[in-house]
Amino acid sequence: MACAAGPGSRDSSGTSGSGMASAEGSGSRDSSGTSGSGLASAWGPGSATGSDAGAGGQGEVDWCDGSDAEYAALGGPFEQIDVIGCARLGRQRVVVLEGVSSAYREVLATYASGPDLVIDPIAPGSLPLDEGAACLVVQQPNFFGYLEDLRRCAEAAHAVGALLVVSADPISLGLLRPPGHYGADIVVGEGQALGNAISFGGPYVGLFACRQEHLRQMPGRIAGRTLDGEGNPGFVLTLQTREQHIRRERATSNICTSEQLVGLACTIYLAALGRTGLRQVAELCYQKAHYAAARIAALPGWRLPMEGIFFQEFVAVGPRPPAEVNAALLRQGIIGGLDIDGRIPNGMLLCFSELHSRHDIDRLVAALDSVGGE
Repeated sequence: MACAAGPGSRDSSGTSGSGMASAEGSGSRDSSGTSGSGLASAWGPGSATGSDAGAGGQGEVDWCDGSDAEYAALGGPFEQIDVIGCARLGRQRVVVLEGVSSAYREVLATYASGPDLVIDPIAPGSLPLDEGAACLVVQQPNFFGYLEDLRRCAEAAHAVGALLVVSADPISLGLLRPPGHYGADIVVGEGQALGNAISFGGPYVGLFACRQEHLRQMPGRIAGRTLDGEGNPGFVLTLQTREQHIRRERATSNICTSEQLVGLACTIYLAALGRTGLRQVAELCYQKAHYAAARIAALPGWRLPMEGIFFQEFVAVGPRPPAEVNAALLRQGIIGGLDIDGRIPNGMLLCFSELHSRHDIDRLVAALDSVGGE
């Protein structure tokens, strides 16, 4: 059993991450009999509902109501954080909330080194911004699994003429309103969780969306909807000039055509889930994570150090260093959480997906209890 290997990945073995190859089926009933049709879980305590919105200073949380407009907003490309804001505004400062993954920030720093952009990490409490900022980069949910106040971030960015860039978890958008609802200008994300099982470090697929006014600065492929000669709808590549061959070093993209195969897998996955399937998957992730959090927080020596609303990941602090805990868990055939002791003493980041059964979670809780007593 694999319980958590860090944020955003969901593979077929049950770790947090991609495939729907589960005995429970595609977002269907799990072994507890819970259908995932509502936020009030049949598992008992620990499953927050909409009444929890605003806890921990996170601001108001808008749950997706499943309308046509909201499901349409889930489409589009995301995962690379670009420098469109700097190019359009002539500013050199990229502000990044501290909750953004350190791996994402390292990649961003690499891209920013060429044009000599300044990467400025700030805490959420440091808002509002000054007028030198080109954009504000936010991860939703953040690296620790908790929700940021996107409405406040959008207001802070737009008040100084900066862009709001959001790195979003696409699975969470089955339950939460999309970043565009709050005024995000650019939205990126990792699409691996949409039906692509992890295999030797991949495959991954970047998702990237932006508002109309930034369209021609977007890298990569842009797909448009049109009609064929018989009036049937279809999708084609638009604004496509193979510019990396023509403009060379001045091109805004350099992408391999084969990535479309991973994108096709995402399309098939979403089509198979149907209109309500993604919401059901998101609800199962949410419910199971909150059930696990409640059980773990009740163990002697264990606590949840952070306040607020989380989706499917959360930080747990135990009585022993995570390296020791994970080694003990591995001896019982369980992959433990991501060791973040360097950021939160004795902290580990746990993630739960629709693939985890109640038995899996209860087994983990029992193992953590025994590890704490060793």
